[in-house]
Amino acid sequence: MSRGIPRHALLHHFFTSFKWPFPYNYEASQLLALGNSQPFLLDTLLAVAASHLRHHSVVKQPSRLAEQSQGSLALNGFRAALQRPRDDPKTAEAIVLTALFLNVLFFSAVEDDDPAKSWIFSRQPDRLAWLSLQLGFKPLVMSTNAFRRDDVFTDVFCLPQVFYYIRLCSRYTGLCSRTTAVFPLHWQHLFGSDGHKGRVFHDPARVALHLSHIEPTCDNFFLYCKFFVVMDIELRFRDLLEREDERAVWLFGYWLGLLNRFQFWWTGLRVRMEWTAIRLWLDRRGVRGRSMTWIKLMRDLDTAAEWPQPAQEEPDEVTDMDHVQLPWPRRCQEVDSWVHC
Repeated sequence: MSRGIPRHALLHHFFTSFKWPFPYNYEASQLLALGNSQPFLLDTLLAVAASHLRHHSVVKQPSRLAEQSQGSLALNGFRAALQRPRDDPKTAEAIVLTALFLNVLFFSAVEDDDPAKSWIFSRQPDRLAWLSLQLGFKPLVMSTNAFRRDDVFTDVFCLPQVFYYIRLCSRYTGLCSRTTAVFPLHWQHLFGSDGHKGRVFHDPARVALHLSHIEPTCDNFFLYCKFFVVMDIELRFRDLLEREDERAVWLFGYWLGLLNRFQFWWTGLRVRMEWTAIRLWLDRRGVRGRSMTWIKLMRDLDTAAEWPQPAQEEPDEVTDMDHVQLPWPRRCQEVDSWVHC
């Protein structure tokens, strides 16, 4: 029995009221069968169902209690699973799926979009815990590659496409000469003199700039999430956010603005809160009054959510790399109820 809402009611809600947030088709029956054999996965699915109910309920207390109860069970079970061997394909699959849904759960764990509650205005030591969880997904997937069944998860996790894009970015390490030519000049001024730190900003900045031209359809949402994929696994970018490095904060805010093009139930409040808070934080530091570079950067940040993109004053210089055809779907073939629930 889950506190607030019975488990069977949460399970019914999960499989009837919305589709789960992933491209390609992973049958509900497969997910349920895996959850029955791996209880920590099932607990996580029920916690996500409770979160969905909380976001859509007028009376939120029952769903909030269920979300907290199931979330606690899910985290305890997930931690225990990570301590056990992962050489069984079902266990490896369940661990990765659980991590995915925990990311959804933590991202959605806000009550409103009040920017005063953003991490950027918090002094709590765990203020970026929700982001650290997102960044931990990539190394977890990579650590289970050898044990997961390729016929199920190679396509589901788009690994060939992800690694293709990582290789594409890694061909242009550093920020100099031909590499920076793909950035607008004011972006070059922000990121172009970082020395060794340039490698921390370069790949996420390239991805963000590329995504600004990608239509915000339901299929393409998962392309927007690749911003996390190209971040360094040493968490240097996260550490720069912790230290309130203005370059990292601006770039993170720009990506959040891009993400605000979507109105998913589990992203909307968090994205609006953090994007608005970052713009307020930068304004309070007076960046718009420093230079024309910052005026243009803040214009980009303010308009990041707009689609189609606002007209540019002048076309940006690009290299032929910007015209490489990436192996990604571009349009959504059907309306996904996960998007609109």
